[in-house]
Amino acid sequence: MYLVDDNRVKLFPVKNIMKWSCIKPHASAFAATLICLSTASAFAEERLYQGKTFSEWVNQIDMEIPIAMGHEPEYWRAIQFFGTNEIPKLIQWIKSDSTALEDKREADREKPLAQGKHVPIFGPATYGSVERAIAVFGILGSSARSAIPALTQIAVHSHDRIQYESAIHSLSLIEPDSLHAFETILTKSRPEARAEAVGWLPIFHTNVVAILPAIVNCLTGKDGNVGDIAADELSRLEVPDAIVCPMLTNALPVASAPTRLRIYRCLFWRCEGMSRTESNESSRKETIRLLQAALNDKSYDVRDFATNALHDFH
Repeated sequence: MYLVDDNRVKLFPVKNIMKWSCIKPHASAFAATLICLSTASAFAEERLYQGKTFSEWVNQIDMEIPIAMGHEPEYWRAIQFFGTNEIPKLIQWIKSDSTALEDKREADREKPLAQGKHVPIFGPATYGSVERAIAVFGILGSSARSAIPALTQIAVHSHDRIQYESAIHSLSLIEPDSLHAFETILTKSRPEARAEAVGWLPIFHTNVVAILPAIVNCLTGKDGNVGDIAADELSRLEVPDAIVCPMLTNALPVASAPTRLRIYRCLFWRCEGMSRTESNESSRKETIRLLQAALNDKSYDVRDFATNALHDFH
């Protein structure tokens, strides 16, 4: 039996309905009227595209099949038709999925495999709700910007790997509007989420310069894993040397030995990835000067890296 409570349809025990009808017959009749109206309203409000609901179209997504621009499948157009109205549902899908649930799915798949039965490896039948949510965000793109606050909250506060990784992945698909959400994640989330977010930064191309201080803070921070990933990504990001190099060199005097090593590596990797042009020759010379100074560093690891890097330069 269904009753309306705060604009939501809830299931209540039948015995409670009978109890109410005995005490107040007019209340029972009123409740029955509300049930009919709310049920009709619920069906009326569910939008359809070519006779199918949003969930039915999402179930057709096959992420293994590449899609050429101008040749999008019908489910693509259907999801764009539904637009941002279904964002709350997508957020709930991400919140409801979890690492434990993913592990259970994998275990359930291994049982028939062990028995020699055919089990699909890819395709719609293998996707969990979180994978479907990410796929939809990829289709909606920047038009899903209203989801940014909720996705950022998941990325910052969730301790579940599936949830924060999925939220970050979804945010990357809403670029460029989600850039400052990444800044929030890099400064306020747990190390694992920061490491995941750093890996998605190249998608913002030159726009990433706006959050460069947060990236450098990750590189020079206390967490070694986050710092190593930040050094690797920063060496390839499309940001001007004139901005990056001073920020890194200014951090050297107070940096720990592992941090100094990350800084030198990042500077060296950036030079290695450059084409030899007059515009970046000054950065190259400055990096060589810093590496020569690093030959006298207190840390053996730093001195060893500087020696090998200078050898590679020549």
